[in-house]
Amino acid sequence: MHRLIFILISALFCQISFANKKLFNKFGIDSKQVSYILMDLATGNIAAKHQHQDPMILASVSKVFTSYFALTQLGAEYRFHTKVYRQGKLENGTLKGNLYLVGSGAPYLTAPHLISLIHQIKKAGIKKIDGKFILDDSALINKNKISILGLEDQADNPAIGALNVEFNRFSVHQSKEVHPPLTHIKLVEKNKASNGLKFDHLEINEEQEVWQVNTHESIAKIEDLPTRDSTLFTGNFFQYLANLHGVELPAPITGKLNDSAQEIAHHNGLPLSRLVALGIEYSNNLIAEVLLLSSAKQLTGKNMMNQDAAKTMHDFLKKRFSHINWKKSSFINGSGLTVNNQVSALTMAQFLQAIEKDDFAGRSYWSFFSINAHSGSIGRRLKDPELAYRIYGKTGSLFFVNNLAGYLISKSGKRYAYAIFTTHHNNRTQLNQKNSAKNKKLRDSNYQWYKNMQRLQDELLTNWVLEL
Repeated sequence: MHRLIFILISALFCQISFANKKLFNKFGIDSKQVSYILMDLATGNIAAKHQHQDPMILASVSKVFTSYFALTQLGAEYRFHTKVYRQGKLENGTLKGNLYLVGSGAPYLTAPHLISLIHQIKKAGIKKIDGKFILDDSALINKNKISILGLEDQADNPAIGALNVEFNRFSVHQSKEVHPPLTHIKLVEKNKASNGLKFDHLEINEEQEVWQVNTHESIAKIEDLPTRDSTLFTGNFFQYLANLHGVELPAPITGKLNDSAQEIAHHNGLPLSRLVALGIEYSNNLIAEVLLLSSAKQLTGKNMMNQDAAKTMHDFLKKRFSHINWKKSSFINGSGLTVNNQVSALTMAQFLQAIEKDDFAGRSYWSFFSINAHSGSIGRRLKDPELAYRIYGKTGSLFFVNNLAGYLISKSGKRYAYAIFTTHHNNRTQLNQKNSAKNKKLRDSNYQWYKNMQRLQDELLTNWVLEL
């Protein structure tokens, strides 16, 4: 009897191995670049697997862990606040004293929100400041970029701080003009070939941020760039808009709110549950990092850099989900803009199974994911009517990394957690080195590899939905 069972199991695994090999050959994929798992949510049984215990680069799938951490520490209804205070006497529309802009880290603060604050200032009777315009960014530690990974001019790798606006991005037109037209940002031109790097960050100080335009590179009509000082950027943006709307402000400086100052304007941010949904749907790195920093501060009472905050999150997860094997996992930030956030497909599936029934002010974690044939990063994928609304997931990508993880409902009605992680290890290791002509060539060749891995993901998901 035992021998018969052994023979049947061996035959089954041979069939699975053959199916895997056939699928990899179909798309010209090296099987060593792929790790996946499909786990039955009700039983924890593994329905499909391939190298599922190997640690893999998470990329933006990291946001699944970060968002969960934020929801548990801050709460689904938590809101970030941005406030304006005045100190001094008001005489005929002129404040004889200081105006303070105080941030708490709000990652989704936009120009219309700043305008709302400015109109509240006007409503308070203030048209001019005869004193200082002070920026209080003490709520979080400032960092000039999320990660050392990638090129200097990547717009998704901005500065982080307690004062952020428009995701800490600005634009440069082909005319070499900055939008918004902030005078503290200076552009200098150089006819320089830089292996795809269009802009070099040269300098930042208390008054100015300088970027070099490498005109030998191909510059698009509009290029988005990251600011390297979120406080300076927010303060100058606020000053620019205030002057447009009839409030005359001096140049911003950093400082601390005086205890005697009075609040005159207030912006309530979106509830955290909405921020999480936006952060996952649009894979916004700034949102993820601010959620990480704020959650770690809430848990420990300390301001910390994102690497320490990531360790705090990791320790929390290991303690809360002690049944999961976290030994091969690592986190150094909250967004996944790094090659050092890693877990195995097995760990990912176990985590998704563990949180499936958690409730966040009436929302399940399922509801935060993108939905196939509907919305978000997988909204245009797997649109066959038989598949629609059955796959819920978070994508994660870097050059030569293409991941997808989440939940699915099979045609039989069974519910599963899945993770499909793919990395071209040799190419990714090369891209981690200093930028070069070789690296530019690799980046240019990424598209076809990425599409092949996406086709593999879609075929696996289609088979799992229709055949189980």
